[in-house]
Amino acid sequence: MRTFRLLAVLVTLVALASPAWAGSINIIFDPPPTLPVGTLDIIGPNMGSTFSVEFGSCTTNPAIPEALQGYAGCLAFLNETGAPITNINLAFTIPSGSPLIGQTLNCTSLDTFLSSNTCSAAGILAEGQMVSVDFNGGDAIPNYGAFFFAEDSLSLPPLNVSVPAYDPNTLVQLAAGIALMAAFAVRRSA
Repeated sequence: MRTFRLLAVLVTLVALASPAWAGSINIIFDPPPTLPVGTLDIIGPNMGSTFSVEFGSCTTNPAIPEALQGYAGCLAFLNETGAPITNINLAFTIPSGSPLIGQTLNCTSLDTFLSSNTCSAAGILAEGQMVSVDFNGGDAIPNYGAFFFAEDSLSLPPLNVSVPAYDPNTLVQLAAGIALMAAFAVRRSA
């Protein structure tokens, strides 16, 4: 009888813990070491800092790295902003009736590029929740560097992707200002 009670308690604990086993949504971040051949969404200096995308197939685009081929959905990007990308933000709203409701969000970086993230801050996902996740830290994605996101559920809604705005004119203006100050300094000392 005592064994039966212990077994009943264990079964109850397993049943109560099973919603946590229901899983989580995983987002994988992976910049490859070389520029791949295939379709890449270009993040350029004139496109604005935020744009909307949807996950597509991981198997039909030859640009997707082999390490991501088994995932349900992938995004492929090329940095053509004119500067390294030091931060990427993914934002989306949990739609009504979504299989995301009650799940958690996990993120993984497969290398040293933008190796930190804020996925755990999303907590348990709820209907109507605005989720905003940052990838930052580690190495920046170089100009003309490719990078990818993969996810394992195909239930993520369209995403708004944001990268820091980069204006190449600011560097030109800075250089001109320094040159002007140097010219005045030379003139003054002469």
